[in-house]
Amino acid sequence: MNTGPVDGGQVEEITVTAQRRSEKLQQVPIAVSVFTASMAQAMGVADTSSLQTAVPGLEFTRVFNSAAPALRGVGANPTTSLGDESPIALYLDGVYISNPAGAIFSFNNIARVEVLKGPQGTLFGRNAAGGVIQIVTKDPSDTPSVDFSVGYGNYATVTSDFYGTTPIVAGKLAADLAVHYENQMDGWGKNLFTGRDAFTEHDVALRSKWVLTPDDVTKVTFSLDYDHSYFQDGIAMNPVGGATFTDGKTRYMGYYNVAENPTGYTDARQYGGSAKVERDLEWSNFVSITAYRQVTSWLHADEDQTPAPASDIEITGLSKTFSQELQLQSPTDSNLQWIGGVYYYHDLASYEPLKITGTSLGPVSPLNIYDSEITASYAAFGQATATVAADTRLTLGLRYTIDHRHESGFENSGIGTLVTSDHSVEFPKMTYKVSLDHDFAESILGYLEYSRGFKSGIFNFGTPGSDPVRPEVLDAYEMGLKSDLLDKRLRLNAALYYYQFRDLQISAVRQNVTTLANAAASETKGADVDFEAVPLQNLTIRGGVSYIQSTFTSFPNAILSMQSPTGGDVQVTGSATGNATPRSPKWTTNLSAQYMMPTGAGTYTGNLTYYYNSGFYWDADNLLKNNAYHLINASVDWQSPDGTWNVRFWGKNLLSQRYYIYATAQVMGNEASPAPPLTFGGTVSYHWE
Repeated sequence: MNTGPVDGGQVEEITVTAQRRSEKLQQVPIAVSVFTASMAQAMGVADTSSLQTAVPGLEFTRVFNSAAPALRGVGANPTTSLGDESPIALYLDGVYISNPAGAIFSFNNIARVEVLKGPQGTLFGRNAAGGVIQIVTKDPSDTPSVDFSVGYGNYATVTSDFYGTTPIVAGKLAADLAVHYENQMDGWGKNLFTGRDAFTEHDVALRSKWVLTPDDVTKVTFSLDYDHSYFQDGIAMNPVGGATFTDGKTRYMGYYNVAENPTGYTDARQYGGSAKVERDLEWSNFVSITAYRQVTSWLHADEDQTPAPASDIEITGLSKTFSQELQLQSPTDSNLQWIGGVYYYHDLASYEPLKITGTSLGPVSPLNIYDSEITASYAAFGQATATVAADTRLTLGLRYTIDHRHESGFENSGIGTLVTSDHSVEFPKMTYKVSLDHDFAESILGYLEYSRGFKSGIFNFGTPGSDPVRPEVLDAYEMGLKSDLLDKRLRLNAALYYYQFRDLQISAVRQNVTTLANAAASETKGADVDFEAVPLQNLTIRGGVSYIQSTFTSFPNAILSMQSPTGGDVQVTGSATGNATPRSPKWTTNLSAQYMMPTGAGTYTGNLTYYYNSGFYWDADNLLKNNAYHLINASVDWQSPDGTWNVRFWGKNLLSQRYYIYATAQVMGNEASPAPPLTFGGTVSYHWE
């Protein structure tokens, strides 16, 4: 948990679980960006989609019904494929969230968020080839308390949050309940064809955690959650300015306006539960994590971006996931720190169905694609850290994974059954890590690391009968420094890294269907710098800078899109060698300043956050680019002297910057979905205990 500031003039001391055990952030030889609940609120980070403004080098794209994070140029494909797990693995209280639709949710009871950079396959497994986003929620307390807030913002946005915790059996059992509600009733723009608002959103989320401590050496945590979200950003789209669609007319009608029939939307519902058992066996600590999650999503996308019924897509997606992990960890005071375990993962992902209709299909319309993929994965892992010299430690990690994938499906069309499929494949892989770290002085740690990341191969979900793509393999070399300086008034962490990536799984839209292909190789060079400073009493400054240079060193058979003078795009096969890899901004940076002013009438807190992104390409052909943009978020809080009441005014994107949340090139034309405009509002909160 977060221990809070050491005193009013020092940086916060934060405990993380980046190596699956509780350790101080500055003693972990891994590049980790961490922020607590209070930091997230001050910076305007309210959900997974807004994480990128707090972590330089992270892109969190929302595409259709899916999350597609990218970190240090390594990222998930912007695709609707349910079975396409991200190389940036998302964990919620130690449970892996595999479904891309399940990775989009709001925060209201988080304790902290940890972003681990680089391959984390030894301890986190699955597809953590490029990093891990680990979200940790609050544990219930034996001290009863209630937090309740209501808010209102522009675009007729109503929000409400509730968090309550109480003991059930004093000292033995405690429980909590977190509820989040948000309803944006007015859209950022209009659908000029239907006259209705475009880009609206609403979300309802519930989470409850129960912690049982039957004795001094046992802790059992039960978690249940439910989320229902509806949104149009990332799926409602309009033609990119200057793009000509297949009707031969330019249909750009304003940044936040569309002319779709109907307006694209996603409706997703998910629920899950987990049981975590922790027991001190004296010679080791035993941990068991059992989890189940089901995600059902519906989406409707107007692919031709016009009122004409040329190409519409409807998808009903279902995912059921079960996982079981068993760990043994060395005691905290052991000279040799070690962890070992086994992991089982089972997932069913299915389209029920994916339906494509429209005049562009001719007699084939309607095309109904029923496709399912079953994944069964088995893994054994271990990692140990030993002191090999004075103040020097060596870490060795190893994981062996076997993924079994079975795909079956068929396509029905207006002219009959086109294809049937039923086949299986197996992907075994060994991943490993070697790290050496040394204490150069008190509160100064340096480290060198080599690690191999692995993302399993996968079938082209939604195209029954197609061959699977091969696994991705990432070899990562990194050196870093962690330091607390000036009597802990300045924290400065930095890392340099070099990545060699083979068989990248790159998505491209071919004839309106997203498919995966293996790019031959890419190379990434980069650097991260994070700092936190307390130059004055009650003034805290935080920031970070990321530099990424990432290019394809070999990609001879890429799908390239070129605008046709008669409208739409022409797709050809060609070389993308030398192109920048998708969603790899050369420079990203954030800077936030927070000042607290205690008075007899209460405490006033002001926060100003700045984020810069130098821009990046959306696809391997480097046709569409997100231009550079600057974001400024700000907030002002007042808290009553007794801590009971809080009033907060906030604003996001105060410069009204225009940038895309998702863009793609396809045969109908170049299309994009805008990111949020300037938003502002106020919140009133009440605390009781």
